Amino acid sequence: MVVAAADWLAVARNARRAEMVLKPLMPLPLIGVAIAAHAWWFAAALALCLAGDVLLLPQVDRFRAGLAAFLLGHLAFIGGFAALAWAPGRLVLGAPVALVALLAAPRIALAAPAKLRAPIVVYTVVITAMFAASWMPHRVLAELGASLFVVSDFWLAWNRFVKPVRGGRLGVIVTYHLAIGLLTLSLLL
Repeated sequence: MVVAAADWLAVARNARRAEMVLKPLMPLPLIGVAIAAHAWWFAAALALCLAGDVLLLPQVDRFRAGLAAFLLGHLAFIGGFAALAWAPGRLVLGAPVALVALLAAPRIALAAPAKLRAPIVVYTVVITAMFAASWMPHRVLAELGASLFVVSDFWLAWNRFVKPVRGGRLGVIVTYHLAIGLLTLSLLL
């Protein structure tokens, strides 16, 4: 979390060089925790998040590739939740957040460039499925982490395609770091 806080400060101060170093460092200890817990799906998901982090750095800005890395990461998180336990009846508890995500998606997709609309729709379906899957193992930290991931990604998309929000970059990185931190912590508690 020290690295995350340093990255938040870098984003808040628009210190792009510091951000370029700190953002990719944040997932590394989390990957180590997932490996130590033998949670291979989570380790893969976090490694894909790391790849997405690098691809979405302002200096790199490979949005489609970053979107693909995070999409694969969400699929890996789904695999991780499936490996933990399944209680399908718990899906309805996550329905309100999933509904809000699905309602916001058309506005974001229509505001995005035409070549990104289909990938954004596919991504929305996958992150919503990841969010829904997070409710089935009945781990509150996983549910909170997945919820924050949805918030972070929709905030990022809104900020990028619909209308920039003041402090949007900072809000995105804070909710994202909290999301992957809570998802990883859910393996231990």
